[in-house]
Amino acid sequence: MVCPSCGVENPEHNEFCDSCGARLEEVATKEVAGEAIEEVTEEVPVESAPQMGVLVLPDGSEIRVENDLVFGRADIIDSISPSEASWVSREQFTIAMDDGRFHIEDKGSTNGTRLDGEDIKGLGPRELSEADIITLADSIDLEFKLAE
Repeated sequence: MVCPSCGVENPEHNEFCDSCGARLEEVATKEVAGEAIEEVTEEVPVESAPQMGVLVLPDGSEIRVENDLVFGRADIIDSISPSEASWVSREQFTIAMDDGRFHIEDKGSTNGTRLDGEDIKGLGPRELSEADIITLADSIDLEFKLAE
């Protein structure tokens, strides 16, 4: 199979080009006015790079969210005062990725978790979006951002 991006011939079973990594498409040749041309018969959707989330802490430091994350006091202790940290539970919330989307869920924290001002304790998973503000114990704000 010929790569539509770089023109390198690849084994028929390959989904991606051995040379440039582009996704390969199945093509059929068709003769038009005596000239062979390639016609796409099946388009394979191009998958975007997996997204990554970032939590921006009060001091501006960041925690990358690539897989499931359980966030708690130990994750924020260096970014806030010890007295503020005491209000954060050991396991405050989780962030999980499902179907390419991030979700947050309060883990039964003592002092609650808010998403853009809404108390999410006991509500189950809530979808996260770019620039959402996660508030811990009604006083500590984190920002959620998407990164490639």
